[in-house]
Amino acid sequence: IAVCTWNGISSRYIGVRSTYGYNGDGLNRLSTYLNYPTGIHYDPKNLRLYFADSGNHRVRFIDQSQGNDTIRLLAGYVNPVYLFYFPIDVWTNTQGTVYVADNENCVVWEVDPITFSASRRVGYQGSCYVAGDGDNAYTSAFIMNPTGICGDADGNLYILQQSNGVRGVSAFSGIIDTFVGGENVPYRIEGVNGKDFRSSSMFGCFVESSWDLIFPDMELGHVLRVKAPFSVNTVTSI
Repeated sequence: IAVCTWNGISSRYIGVRSTYGYNGDGLNRLSTYLNYPTGIHYDPKNLRLYFADSGNHRVRFIDQSQGNDTIRLLAGYVNPVYLFYFPIDVWTNTQGTVYVADNENCVVWEVDPITFSASRRVGYQGSCYVAGDGDNAYTSAFIMNPTGICGDADGNLYILQQSNGVRGVSAFSGIIDTFVGGENVPYRIEGVNGKDFRSSSMFGCFVESSWDLIFPDMELGHVLRVKAPFSVNTVTSI
């Protein structure tokens, strides 16, 4: 993991160059081995930098409030069981609650930042298919290989699914719905409703202060903007 300054100078921040694997938690950030790190998110409430160490099936973090450079384990492995299976992205809400997109388990997990306990939020472990739109996300939704997780200040969640579009979970009702179509949608016409727009190969997302959802689509080769998905929900490229 690299850090880049405002004037474009980058340097190694976490990990050992050209060395991958796992050599334990509780080590200095520059001595810690990683294995295919993917999503990263900074939590301003608890002053923590979280990252998904995908190949090690863990979410780990640096607690910057403590003023140290030690890597700690948030969740993913409880001896001798792996809870996560290739977690690929991470996001925190305004209360500091952590959400993890677990790609191979097809689950979004919710992790308490104090107790580190993880509970299923969306999807069922190992049941990888798309179902449940219009129903409660916790009790009825199934998701397909999530590749990104983010949300807005109201707590609405957005889940990117590998080749299967973008779905949102309302913080008010708990209902899940599709906002952007998957690879089964044939059209790529900007300005249309999200459900009518084809998207595929998406990784990572964020929500602007305008409530617009932003994410990259590698198949299209564009960065896409979905205008206020819970209201306007039209797609344009940036």
